[in-house]
Amino acid sequence: MSTDDRSRLELHTALETALGRDPADTLMGHLPPRGWGDVATVRDLEILEARIDHKLIAFEARLDQRFAQIDYRFAEIEARFAQVEARFAQVEARFAQVEARFERALRVAVLAICSTIITAVGVSVGLVGLLG
Repeated sequence: MSTDDRSRLELHTALETALGRDPADTLMGHLPPRGWGDVATVRDLEILEARIDHKLIAFEARLDQRFAQIDYRFAEIEARFAQVEARFAQVEARFAQVEARFERALRVAVLAICSTIITAVGVSVGLVGLLG
């Protein structure tokens, strides 16, 4: 049975008549604002707590799963960076080989040019000596 404002007023008036104003106000203050159907029991709170706990556990599981996915993706990215670093190391090694070959070729070219110049000077001096 639902309690309406008229019923509450009638009860308050009857209590005032029987007990006096202050005790009637005190007793009415202990009644629920609408009705006993709107009052939560300890069991209601326990059920609510269990539902909230269940939702929190499910939420934590989703978070853990999401973080695991993120960790997996970071591991993939780190592996890719390791591959890129290995490729850069290969490129650096190839550049070092090319540089070494270039230096050797440059030395051979410089020696060949110097030898050619020395030979040309020697031939020129010899010709000047024969002709002169």
